[in-house]
Amino acid sequence: MERAIDHQPLLEEFRQVMHTEEMREVETYLLFLQVAGEGFNDRQAFFDQFALSEGKMAVLAFLKASGQSTPSELAVALKVTPGTITGLLVGLEHSGHIRREEHPTDRRKATITLAPSALALFDQIFSERFYKIKALLAPFTQEELEQLRTLLVKLHHQLVQALSS
Repeated sequence: MERAIDHQPLLEEFRQVMHTEEMREVETYLLFLQVAGEGFNDRQAFFDQFALSEGKMAVLAFLKASGQSTPSELAVALKVTPGTITGLLVGLEHSGHIRREEHPTDRRKATITLAPSALALFDQIFSERFYKIKALLAPFTQEELEQLRTLLVKLHHQLVQALSS
């Protein structure tokens, strides 16, 4: 598994130019980036075991919840471009996880559904991932988990605001 970027050299640079009282925010943010990067790498390594990506898993999850969809509906629901959804669907179709059928009322469209084998794979992946997440968060009390969740929601809100301004 690929390691997340080590932010220690960047932190040392900040220490040389910033006041001590300002460093707590920088250290906290860089620690957040470190944890997020390692979490992303762990998740991707997990999906790699099944020859899947986060995008392909999102397609499978949406199809499991909706039963069926068109490529354009998938692109809108997952907030990706038509080109991205096409690539995801080609990969999923090639691996036998989805079925592409002619739309019943519009021959220009296709209807995408999960292949039966994908249902068992989906259940296995979610079961294994659930236990991995549960083990990761086991040291935390329910109160600590709620605090962490509250803080992450607040941070997410700030990031979204910063990106939109």
